[in-house]
Amino acid sequence: MSIETIRPKKILVFLPHAAANVIVTKLAERGHESVAVSTVPEAFDALRSDNYSFAIMNRTGFAGGSNS
Repeated sequence: MSIETIRPKKILVFLPHAAANVIVTKLAERGHESVAVSTVPEAFDALRSDNYSFAIMNRTGFAGGSNS
């Protein structure tokens, strides 16, 4: 039997660039690894990967929501 270290997944921050960087910095100060993305293609690719355990976003309509 082997014991493997389970590495926590990163937090994805999907916000405008400046706001995302503020959140990433705050998360890093608290020991959380995170990555900032600001475009829909970047967010889409990141969310399809298996690298992130949580996403922070504030954009309506991204996940099939309605803007009406």
